[in-house]
Amino acid sequence: MAALWGVSWVWGRIVAQNLPPVSASAIRFILAGTALAAGLLCMGKFPKLKNLSRKQWLGLTVSAFFGVYAYAVCFLTGLKHMPAGEAAVIISLNPVLILLLSRLIFKEKITLRIGTGMAMAFFGSLICITRGNPLMLFQQQLGLGQMLILGCVLCWACYTIVGRFVLKGIDALTVTLATAWIGGMMLAVTALLAERQSFDWVWQTADTVWLSLIALAIGSTALAYVWFFEGVKALGSGTAGAYITLVPVFGVLSSVAFLGEPLHFSLVSGGILAVCGMLVMYLGKR
Repeated sequence: MAALWGVSWVWGRIVAQNLPPVSASAIRFILAGTALAAGLLCMGKFPKLKNLSRKQWLGLTVSAFFGVYAYAVCFLTGLKHMPAGEAAVIISLNPVLILLLSRLIFKEKITLRIGTGMAMAFFGSLICITRGNPLMLFQQQLGLGQMLILGCVLCWACYTIVGRFVLKGIDALTVTLATAWIGGMMLAVTALLAERQSFDWVWQTADTVWLSLIALAIGSTALAYVWFFEGVKALGSGTAGAYITLVPVFGVLSSVAFLGEPLHFSLVSGGILAVCGMLVMYLGKR
């Protein structure tokens, strides 16, 4: 699961450099939802979507907007403008923002160990974002790519918080399947309206780009989610969640190995600090 989520930044970079981001995202999530539905049907676990209430469908739609639609647009558009390895490390800010919002909204307790881990993850990501020069924040030199990937962090945090409010009583696999389909349809409509000749590329794209898009849909979306939820069932949420700390590691290593991206000292040091901070947070939560 961690390897698939890590290498998704490489596949996303390949797709982003060659395809319109919104229409490519639409196909990714519609394909992922279809693959997930087929897998659940084969396992005899297909969710009974017709039993969901109107309120739950509304909650799924709001979640799909943040967790699929807005996130996907920021993800592929951001990867057009920045290296995949650097973007993978910035995503380590996700648990930091989620914990802060949970503290503000749900009054969750933040212990000294959790706070220390949050600070480590934040400063590690900051080192990567600014290429080792935090003064860039005050000089307004952050690029469009960095801003969009930070938008991914914000979208995922909103998706998580909204989920706690409106998705009670719905299992995780049902949420994943429904939001993939709903978000995919939102993306398809947007692509038809905003990207000229949105889907002409379907017949003209190289095989390697298509394979990357399919790998994003089947591997990093459908299969990795199933494995993650099965891991939660077998190991518990705390232990399974700790494996997410490996995602930036796989992201950086795969970016260097497959895309030939340079391994800057700021990326290595910031990545190590961010990953260690994430691990400290999970240990603190346990």
